[in-house]
Amino acid sequence: AELLIGAYTELHAKYKSFEVSLTNKQQHLKSKVPELEKSLTLVQTLLQKQEQGEQHATARYSLADNIYATAELDFSVGTVNLWLGANVMLEY
Repeated sequence: AELLIGAYTELHAKYKSFEVSLTNKQQHLKSKVPELEKSLTLVQTLLQKQEQGEQHATARYSLADNIYATAELDFSVGTVNLWLGANVMLEY
């Protein structure tokens, strides 16, 4: 009986740590949603400007907290590169 209790206790601890790990991953992914939504809005805005026939525009983007840079956008290229982090870049 004690052997079974020990086995169940070990399984319970394993599943509890698995649950904590999944909860942390879920919270981490949820924290990325607002930034991804902003990126999507930006891409939609760029598409609208391209459809309206604009060729160039200027944009300000965040490099770090309270540090911004200015970029010249060329709509004739037809692609957008988004930096997702962790050495991952996505091209539309």
